[in-house]
Amino acid sequence: MYSRYNILLKAGIIFIIFQYFSCQDLGIALNSECTTKKDYIFHIPVEISPNKYEFEIGDTITIDFDFSDTLVDSTENKKYIFEDYKGFLPAVRFISLNNNGEDRFFFKYADTSNMQLKNMFIQHYPNKHNDAGIGFDFDYKNNRYYASLSFILKKKGIYYLKIQSEADQKFPEHFEGFCKYRQVVFFIKHPYDTNFDLVKWLLYPNSTPKDLELGKADEYFASIGGYAFKVK
Repeated sequence: MYSRYNILLKAGIIFIIFQYFSCQDLGIALNSECTTKKDYIFHIPVEISPNKYEFEIGDTITIDFDFSDTLVDSTENKKYIFEDYKGFLPAVRFISLNNNGEDRFFFKYADTSNMQLKNMFIQHYPNKHNDAGIGFDFDYKNNRYYASLSFILKKKGIYYLKIQSEADQKFPEHFEGFCKYRQVVFFIKHPYDTNFDLVKWLLYPNSTPKDLELGKADEYFASIGGYAFKVK
């Protein structure tokens, strides 16, 4: 009688726990590496040089990565080590906003040079973006990640860079201390003015200033590593 009562009591407690917590919440509670179900948010720094609003044909614009393998999750202000991590999946997209009916793929208006990358490939999404980008892996040495690529500008117009991680946020490559119940977001951002004013009406031609402000279009542009410039 006593043991049957204990079994029923335990079953009732388990039922209440499952009613109170979702499966994900329960998994987080039982996993010592999971303290929240909010996204991991990591910021990867990038340098763009020269930092200018206007360039001339023949000028070179360079994108450099140089950062530690210890990154801080801004959600919980906690450090994580990404030792020889292959899940960053960075990509640089060089996009033309010149409405002249010409082919807008970047190699038509800029030549690449001084490439220091691992496993480079061309990302080509003509149906979605009508542009092409360069995907690659970082070079990992002495607990730091490196990459560098340059574009020699060869045609007048208005352009912008889009520098992002193409990693799958829901199913990322694991790292030390990873919680499987959290998504992983890598933001690649530079410390400069994005020059968003140069391109906002080209990107959002049917919007009003209020629409752009409410939609925080400038913040979104910064979050995708946006950097606009003119070649004259």
